Amino acid sequence: MVLGKSLDTRLKIHIHQRNPKWTIKEAFEESSNVGVAKTIGTHYGKNPEKFTGKLHEWGMAKPLGLQIPGEANPWVKMPDSRSWSKLSLVQMAYGYELKLTPLQTLTLFNAVANDGKMVAPLFVKEIQHLGSTVKKFEARVINKQIASKEAIGKMQKMMAGVMTEGTGKRLRSPLYTSAGKTGTAQMADGARGYGARRYQSSFAGYFPAENPKYSMIVVIRNPRNGYYGGSVAGPVFRELADMVYANDLSLHKTFNNRQVNVSGSKVPYTLRGSKDATAKVYQMLGVQSVNWNSIVESDKDSSDHTAQAFTVGEFKEGVVPNVKGMGLVDALYAMENAGFKATVRGKGKVVNQSLAAGQRLKPGTNVLIELN
Repeated sequence: MVLGKSLDTRLKIHIHQRNPKWTIKEAFEESSNVGVAKTIGTHYGKNPEKFTGKLHEWGMAKPLGLQIPGEANPWVKMPDSRSWSKLSLVQMAYGYELKLTPLQTLTLFNAVANDGKMVAPLFVKEIQHLGSTVKKFEARVINKQIASKEAIGKMQKMMAGVMTEGTGKRLRSPLYTSAGKTGTAQMADGARGYGARRYQSSFAGYFPAENPKYSMIVVIRNPRNGYYGGSVAGPVFRELADMVYANDLSLHKTFNNRQVNVSGSKVPYTLRGSKDATAKVYQMLGVQSVNWNSIVESDKDSSDHTAQAFTVGEFKEGVVPNVKGMGLVDALYAMENAGFKATVRGKGKVVNQSLAAGQRLKPGTNVLIELN
């Protein structure tokens, strides 16, 4: 947004002796400090107040005014600061010589996803007492438009490009689009400076890229295995985004139009469970289902063998249920509903149970469940 020039502006930079000429977009996607520093230096070197003033205008130098205590005060250096030097603008271009919390950084990324409208994070939407609303809180707008629609559009393309062409391309999902930026910073160790080689890895972004609904930032301080944002913080972002996507059915197309199971076309086998619950889940996913028992009994309503079959689990008190193949939560639910006390060993799915299924035993009997 601060670049202010066409994405086709050419940069003469040398990174590891490859791509001697990159566009600003390419430099951003590849997380090139040299490219970004050269761009900022070229366009703001003679007037650094224009660069730093824009950060202040956006509201980056003020606290967000959160609903919880303990928010840190940001600091964005200005040319009239006592510590300003000839290198300040260059180093600010790629994240140094200023102080921002991760939440403040995310607020800026969220503004890009929100077509330029910057809003303060909202932790509490409503306070209720005995079911009645006491107070409601609306999102507070910090800046109605941090940059022109054209500039925001370019930033959105650049951040989406990070995930398709740049440092985040290994993080992209085949199921949904995302946009973001990797970050790698060296942390100072007090007065001893940067000699200790301490790092902070980060990844900030939003998804789906074409119609953003969620924005997120991951920051990892002092990572042990590597320190680049794309390889340390990025995978955490992807895992959390996958989890959110899997639980938000509004982001999914109908099952028949969406390749959910990228490893094959078959729907995963459904374990024993409640008939009503299974039917409801399948209905929400757009999957046609049929009771396996009705197929065995040649029920006339089960003639469509293209439907996904499921097995109804009926748990009777005092009768040991068959929990083999179940996950831990389902196995415990089944055993406890049948009246047994379960002891667990291992992780994964149930491979063995100490009590044979179908036995009639006194409720409260202990059973060992082994998982692998």
